[in-house]
Amino acid sequence: MNKTKVVIFGASEAGKSALRHCQGEYQVQGFIDNNPDKQGTDFCQLPVFGPQQINDLAIGRVLIASEYSEQIAAQLAQLEVTVPWQTLPARMIKPRHFGDDVNLVKNGDLLLGIVSEFLIQRGYRHYVDAGTLLGIVRDQAFIAWDDDLDIALHAGDSDKFQRHSDALCELLRELTAQQWQLDWYVNAVSMGAVKRGSLRAAKLSCVSQPDDWPLLDFFVKYIDNDWMDYCLSSRMIRMPAHHFKRTHKLHHNGYTIMLPDDVEGYLTNHYGDWRTPQQDWSLSDLSNTRLIE
Repeated sequence: MNKTKVVIFGASEAGKSALRHCQGEYQVQGFIDNNPDKQGTDFCQLPVFGPQQINDLAIGRVLIASEYSEQIAAQLAQLEVTVPWQTLPARMIKPRHFGDDVNLVKNGDLLLGIVSEFLIQRGYRHYVDAGTLLGIVRDQAFIAWDDDLDIALHAGDSDKFQRHSDALCELLRELTAQQWQLDWYVNAVSMGAVKRGSLRAAKLSCVSQPDDWPLLDFFVKYIDNDWMDYCLSSRMIRMPAHHFKRTHKLHHNGYTIMLPDDVEGYLTNHYGDWRTPQQDWSLSDLSNTRLIE
C-alpha cells in the first residue's frame, strides 16, 4: 500500500524487463516513451505517456530503462521535470540472467567455444570482451547477472567476417541443431576512429529457440595509432590500442579463447575497480566514453 508510484522511461524490451524487476518494490503506473506512435497506447497492459506529461502524473519517481540514460536525464532536466529520476542498473533491464538459468550457461559455454575456435582457425584478430571477459578473468564463469556474450573484432577483418557469416551460421546449425542469424549495425556519426557508415557491431542470435541461447555481440574495434575506438548505439568507447596488438590464448572449459594484452590493465581502463563485483553497474559508470548526441 505504501509503495512509491513510478513510471518507467522506455516502452521497450528493456522497459518490460524493468517492470518485472521493479514490481515488488514500486507501484508502476505506466511507461514514458519518446516515440509518438507508442504514446497513448498500452504496453504490458499499462499506459504509455509522452515525456511532456510527466509533471502531470501523480508519481514519485521516473525510472530510466535505457542505454541512453544520460541523454534521457538531460531531456528530463530540459523539460523541468519536478520528480526525481534514476537510471536502472544493467541487470534490471535484461530479460534473463546466467545466474537464473543453468541451461543458458551451458549453451553460452558451447556458443562461445564454437565461435572462438571458428575465429582462431581462420586467423581473425579478436578477443573475448566486456562482461564476458570480466566474468572469465575474475570469476572463471559468466557473470551471474549478465545475459549475453561479447567478442571484440579488429575492424581490418570486418569485411572478411561478413563474407564468412553464412559459414559461421551453418557451422552453428550443424553443431547445435538450431537456426542462427547475424545482424549488422553501422555507425550513424563519425566519432574518433569510427567513421559514419562503417560497421560498428554485429549480433549473433538463435532464431529457432531464442530463449535458450544467449545473444553474442561482436564489437568492431578501429585502431588509429595509439588508440582503439568502438561505438555502441549511444556512445563511443576508447581504449589503448596495445591491448589488441598482442592478444594471447586461454584454455577455458575445454576450448580456447583469446584475451587482450595486459588483461588486468584492460579491465581497469574499462571498469575501474573490476575485482569488486558491482551488481548495480550500468553503462553510465564507464569513464572512457563519449556520448553520441
